[in-house]
Amino acid sequence: MNQKRGCLTSQRKHFCQCGLTAIFSIRKERKGKERKGKERKGKEFCDVMVVFGNDVIIMSDKLINYNIEIDEKIAWNRWYKSAIESSIKQLNGAYNHINSYPDNLYTDAQATEPFSMELPHSDEICIHLIAIANGCSNACYRKYGRYGLNIDTACTGKDTLFTIGIPTRKFVHIFNDSSLDKIFTCLDTTRDFIDYIQARENLLTTSDKYIKIYSINLKMRV
Repeated sequence: MNQKRGCLTSQRKHFCQCGLTAIFSIRKERKGKERKGKERKGKEFCDVMVVFGNDVIIMSDKLINYNIEIDEKIAWNRWYKSAIESSIKQLNGAYNHINSYPDNLYTDAQATEPFSMELPHSDEICIHLIAIANGCSNACYRKYGRYGLNIDTACTGKDTLFTIGIPTRKFVHIFNDSSLDKIFTCLDTTRDFIDYIQARENLLTTSDKYIKIYSINLKMRV
């Protein structure tokens, strides 16, 4: 596993033993057709990809500083655009790419080292998209006394401060380190985690229900 990018928590380090960090891809038409004098360079596909049976987890991990010195609506809009919208865009691109060009994945930025793990067949693959959006935890706490983001299935885009809705395209799970670390503390195996995110997606995409979830701070008495 390549861990050159960023800093993973102990729970995520354990989780990532099943996958690879920093996966790259190149456009299908460019494969093996580098222009003379130009360096072959891959485009980042994702930060972490985990292959577990027929399940494939694709993660985008971003740390964007949240500016608490400016108007809170402006600060939230800017952070949301950089941390969440850009992650969703990257993950949608990865989802389309892996379905169209599953053999066009590499583990180096020069796109010379092919991704060695065999992916599930297109009829069997189940792809889960996860955006890890960091940088706003302290701002959340200052506002609500909680470190995590709220969920409101009626929310559209960045309309409500520190609240996320449901993406209109392929479903994307959105976590920050605070919420993700709590999840990994409760779940022991990759299978447990996959079952959790599948159940979470099923719940949040139920069309006949309106769901609103507030982040909470869990404390342990010693």
